[in-house]
Amino acid sequence: MMIDLLVIEIFKGKDSPETRVVKGTNGKPDRTYYDQKAYFSPDGFQRIELTVSHQNLTDCLLPGKYYLAASSFQVVAAYGRGQIELDKFKMKWLPVPPDLKLD
Repeated sequence: MMIDLLVIEIFKGKDSPETRVVKGTNGKPDRTYYDQKAYFSPDGFQRIELTVSHQNLTDCLLPGKYYLAASSFQVVAAYGRGQIELDKFKMKWLPVPPDLKLD
């Protein structure tokens, strides 16, 4: 069985994070983020470069393929019913198992 997942890839040699500092406002301290380049291939041919941001350097991803964990989503009440949306503050990337056949 083939599985269709949203998969990103971090390439060896392009896995070093870039440090970004966001100045604090209203007395809040500055925040440091660590941005990594990742690549998404929606059609299997064309690669789209994206940025994956981390709050801690230790959260940066090693080279490999990753998919979003279910805990990266939240249900919100909209128009009287629940809807699912990506929680950009709780995104968790999990390694794709090497034996998993992707679509």
